[in-house]
Amino acid sequence: SPPRPPETELLLPFGALMGAALIVLLVASLNVANMQLARGTSRRKEIAMRLALGAGRGRIVGQLLIEGLLIALAGGVGGLLLGVWTMHLVVASLTPLVDDRTFSVILAPDWRVCLATLTFSAVTAIASGLGPAWRLSRLDLLPEMKSQEGSGAAGGIRRFGPRNVLVAGQIALSLALLAASGLFVRAAVAAGRADPGYRLDNQLLLRIDAAPAGYGEVSGREVYRRLLERIRSTPGVDRAAMASIVAFGNHGNGRRVALPGAEPGTKDSAPRGVLVQSFDISASYFETLGLSMLRGREFNDAEATDPRATDIAIIDEPLAATLYPGQDPLGQMITLVGKRPRTVHIIGVAPGLRQAVTDKAPVPHVYLPLGPSYEAQANVHVRAASGATINDLRTRLRDAVRAEDT
Repeated sequence: SPPRPPETELLLPFGALMGAALIVLLVASLNVANMQLARGTSRRKEIAMRLALGAGRGRIVGQLLIEGLLIALAGGVGGLLLGVWTMHLVVASLTPLVDDRTFSVILAPDWRVCLATLTFSAVTAIASGLGPAWRLSRLDLLPEMKSQEGSGAAGGIRRFGPRNVLVAGQIALSLALLAASGLFVRAAVAAGRADPGYRLDNQLLLRIDAAPAGYGEVSGREVYRRLLERIRSTPGVDRAAMASIVAFGNHGNGRRVALPGAEPGTKDSAPRGVLVQSFDISASYFETLGLSMLRGREFNDAEATDPRATDIAIIDEPLAATLYPGQDPLGQMITLVGKRPRTVHIIGVAPGLRQAVTDKAPVPHVYLPLGPSYEAQANVHVRAASGATINDLRTRLRDAVRAEDT
């Protein structure tokens, strides 16, 4: 699958956060409705007296809704102020990681945020207060007037009464939210402990996109070539390499490869037709990741930048074991299946890498030279030299990118 735009990559986490926020809103609404019922129970005699003195049901409902609306709006304003204060804390925690020359955050909420907050507060107040208010406006006056203060005419708590139903709903939603939060924390801990198959220490990753800056394919290729050279010559950089996809990242590029003459997709061709992750990489890619080739070699600079270098490839150990079990794959041929299939010969075998957090073992990969293909989005892996600090190197790399774009 081709790389997704950055905005689509945020849909899943933002959708999960919005779902959690919706559950919290529902729990709060049920809690408000339950408190309205409890508050209404203590005011049954008062409401009955108002109705006996001639107050209409509409007036009673309106009074109770206005009271609930004022409380909800006050809570909404408080939540908005709390959100702004929390954003200040988040930005303060991110300050050491960003360059204040290129990063700015507008913390003051605009009118749309304020309008949405007040709208949600009003809708929540009406939705949670309308039922209790309507219920109180339909009291049986004679029993209520005769009842003792605060006792009401309920005659006990009903097992399936409105208050018990609301409490049960709150508990159910809270348990669902807690379970989801527990699974999220467990997944986050597992992801933090996962081993992608390459070194993460002293590593920096730059994700760049030449398209917004107005670069086309020809100019983009040239600026990426110069940028990689500039980064490699930056003080504190040990190795640097460019790749189309980040291993263990948030998306991949799947394609099918097969042995020459095989017809992938049929039952009798398996396992000769294999679905793999396809990477376009520059020279020194595996050295930058801290990996040593198992057999053969990496691409050199000439091969990695030559647009005509379409006949060579590097495969990893899982793909070699699948296509050539018990054989030496160096010098062998594989076919890249697609609209324009082509046959390439293998010049190296690399260690296996996991592509996703959910992968239990390394998945097959094929690595192609970066020169024949061009993508406006690119990823630059940088390995810091011994003794270099990550913060200083981060600043130097930003300056290198900025200098190349002038």
